Parts: sequence; structure tokens; C-alpha cells
Amino acid sequence: KVTCCITPLRLQVPPQNANRMVDAARGVLNQLLADVYIFTDAASGAAAGASPGYGITLVAETTSGCLLSAEATATQGAGAASTGAADDEPLVVPEDIGRAAAQLLLDEVSRGGVTDGTHQALLLLLAALGPEEMNQVRLGPLTPYAVRTLRHIKEFFQVQFSMRTEQQSSTIFLSCIGAGLKNINRKVT
Repeated sequence: KVTCCITPLRLQVPPQNANRMVDAARGVLNQLLADVYIFTDAASGAAAGASPGYGITLVAETTSGCLLSAEATATQGAGAASTGAADDEPLVVPEDIGRAAAQLLLDEVSRGGVTDGTHQALLLLLAALGPEEMNQVRLGPLTPYAVRTLRHIKEFFQVQFSMRTEQQSSTIFLSCIGAGLKNINRKVT
């Protein structure tokens, strides 16, 4: 069971764009599961800013409480970069944005692990800086950014992770002994 929270990022565009993105994302997600809960949170007026763009963020919560996210934003048409006239090209339609974000979310769910690919590096850093005890995390296939983060952690903190793959789920178990970093500004009571 996956619960989705859809947050349209609507800035200086018609409010119907948020509904169109939600409908398109729901169309993709409802093919796989019936209980898709959608919450929209769109800014308007001065709070929306001056950007003419829009996008959507999808967050899925698994039954074990893990959060996976994906997002997509509207971009100018394909010819905008080559002609230099970005204002003349139309933005991608909201339905395409909704479908793209839903597909990205499904890709993140299929990867497995306790976090999405965007946040793998942060989770690894927190494990490495944690207490001087065994820290273990289960991730999907590592992203290039997570691999670079592992190299930086080894170089800067001398913390090395051991990796064990699980063939059945295609996930990776990473474990390390944390560096035991402490907040010296924290008052002890």
C-alpha cells in the first residue's frame, strides 16, 4: 500500500494546471493501486512568486513508514535552448508533468530501499556521522551521487561502509561504524 501526497508547485499560472497535473498523475497511479490519496497545496497571489512555471512533487509512504519522492517541473519547449528565445516557446502541458512525476515515483518504488535516489547521499552521511556503533541501511541501486558521497565520507571522516547485496530484491545493505560526531554547542543537562 502506498499513500501519495501530491503537491503541485503552481506559480503565476491558472489554478486549473494543478488539477490537470493531479488528474494525469492519478491516471498513472490508479492503474496499479486504488488507494491514492491526493492533497494539493498551491500558493496564490504574492505568495506564488513571479515565476511563470509550475511543477508537481509526489511523496509515497510505504506501509513500513518509508518516504519516497519524485518531482517534475515544466520546462520550455525543446527549441528554447537552441534559439535563445525562451519566452517564445510554450511550457510543457500539465498532463505531461503529472504523468512524468508519477512514472518517476513508480521507478523509485521499484528500486527498493528505505529512501529514494535523491536522498541516498544524505542517509549515508547521517549514518557515517552517527554514534560509534553499527549503523545499517538498506538502499536500492546506488546513484552516482551516492557513490561520490561514499568516497568523500571515506576521505574526510575515515568511515568505510561494508556492502552486501540481496539478489532477491536487488537492494544493497550498507553498514558502518559511525564517526561519533558530537554537537559541542549542545548543553548537557
